[in-house]
Amino acid sequence: MNFEGAFVNGVESLSWMGNNSAKLMKSGNGGFPHCWTFFSTVAYRKHNQLPKENIPTVTADKVRDGMLQGVEIAMYFPQGSLPKPVYTRLQLWGTTLPKNTSSVPCTFDQQGRAGICSDRLLGSNLESVALSGEAL
Repeated sequence: MNFEGAFVNGVESLSWMGNNSAKLMKSGNGGFPHCWTFFSTVAYRKHNQLPKENIPTVTADKVRDGMLQGVEIAMYFPQGSLPKPVYTRLQLWGTTLPKNTSSVPCTFDQQGRAGICSDRLLGSNLESVALSGEAL
């Protein structure tokens, strides 16, 4: 898969997938395994929400398997065709995907000489945080 990232529509568990290995492939990845980041949908997150500090193994396995199944669906791969991951790390962020944004790229208090920039102001992606930081 030679793409860096993609938004996913129509898959219950998956909203975005990013190929972290794409950066390495440009210079040859040296035979390392692929590294991916997946974001769930808001509904899938709510359905599986737990305190992020204490994720039971059974829940982590269920969420991981559901996300990987979502990748297979999104990529039109046969069910069970993805190789078993060498390593996975699950992070159940409760507020990763904002439901609304302010459309204001940053806030700056001239008198207090303090500013705020964040991806949450413009959207939930790397481009949004870069644009917010640039505006500040």
